[in-house]
Amino acid sequence: MLPDGSTLRHRNVPTKRGDVAYNLVTRFASLLWFWRFWSHIKGLVLRVFCCRSEPDTTAISLNSNDTSAEQVGSPGPAFFLGHTRFATSSGPSVTDTHPHRFSKRSRVVFWSCTPAGWQKRNENFELYVTHNGDLDYLEELDTHVLRTHKEVGLWLQLVLRTSSIPGCDSVKVAGMLELFRTQGIWKHALRLSSLLSTFNKTSFHANVIDAETLNSAATIADKVFSSFVKNHGVTALKDDLSNLEHLSTSLAAELFKDPRLHNTYGTCETLARHATHFFLENDLFTSVHKFMEKAHGSFGISACCSLDRDLVVIASRGQAMSLSFNEAYGVVLWGSEASALNVPFAHGDVQLVGGPKGVSSRSHSCTHRYDLDEDGGEVVEVRVASCAQTLSLVMAHWAASGNVRDIFSSTICNMGGLFAPFPMQAGLHLRVYKQRVKKFLCKEEFQHPDSCISISSLVQVKVRV
Repeated sequence: MLPDGSTLRHRNVPTKRGDVAYNLVTRFASLLWFWRFWSHIKGLVLRVFCCRSEPDTTAISLNSNDTSAEQVGSPGPAFFLGHTRFATSSGPSVTDTHPHRFSKRSRVVFWSCTPAGWQKRNENFELYVTHNGDLDYLEELDTHVLRTHKEVGLWLQLVLRTSSIPGCDSVKVAGMLELFRTQGIWKHALRLSSLLSTFNKTSFHANVIDAETLNSAATIADKVFSSFVKNHGVTALKDDLSNLEHLSTSLAAELFKDPRLHNTYGTCETLARHATHFFLENDLFTSVHKFMEKAHGSFGISACCSLDRDLVVIASRGQAMSLSFNEAYGVVLWGSEASALNVPFAHGDVQLVGGPKGVSSRSHSCTHRYDLDEDGGEVVEVRVASCAQTLSLVMAHWAASGNVRDIFSSTICNMGGLFAPFPMQAGLHLRVYKQRVKKFLCKEEFQHPDSCISISSLVQVKVRV
């Protein structure tokens, strides 16, 4: 996941005596070099022939006082998701190799909230998942009926309009998260809403909304929301819950003008109400939690989305997952093998960008480790935020839907459970939710020595023994 929202993926199936690490790193480096070269050439062409430097870098800023176009988006952190495995449940093949995505890259109209106002722009949408474990069954979205991963795959192909997918179970995890991740995208919110609004039919038997009708409904929703934020301002939804009902009612009235939507996917009121909530609340963190609530099996998951350039979501149930941190450098590592997180992330006397000066190379390893609750289930969001005001607005609108307290069965603070775990890294934020006890961890609970373990102290104990 690159800072501009684009993605690069390389998958490698080694020979019997092949070097997995060497092949992955060298081939991925070549792919990254080619991407940089192509981006440079594309930029030159745009500047010469189109008089602009980058495509889709401007967005409409919509609030009560300002409708001017603004430059949006700034370089953020780059995330790397890797996965190695032995082919225990299937033969080795590239198509069954992680990271997985269910659908190919698509273009979406994406809304985001900043202090300057709501911004609408065209973005690439891709969602990638690595998954240790097995997806045995999945409950239907609105019932407790169990479906096998093969049934889930066939259903997702219809709903997401994907022609062919690998046969492994992990790609269905990616498909379900793609279906759930609807925040800021009216098209995706309406697609999910249509599955839950149909009269007397469960989600797996609901009428699948056709592409033409869905695009038309999404265009209507974008126009309604654009008008709403112009008239009510950037903070309307978080300041007054009655505005949420007003938005839903306005959307239902406009959707009703399309005869194709008359009671085909439930009433327009139900369709609009569900879609409005999904548009606000279904971020990647909530999507992973919803999937884990419905899924049966074992899961060690890391997930990222091209729209969420500054975060990754880690989840565990039935499979070990750990996070490790170096407070001085702001480095965060995660993986299914806790011992692997003890390795240095840099070698020799090097000065890392952003790190403190004069620090010896011995500090190039992580100093703390947090083990997710694989028995009760746990979801963790790791986010690198560059603007505290924007982050506050994002979390306020996430909580504005009114459903999130019911979804998580927990009280939620103003920052939606986010906290900065280390004082030296103000931009690093975590959101930690324990599924069995239905609780968001606060900063003090996370920092407790029994929770966030000091790796250096463990090493010292081993040496003494």
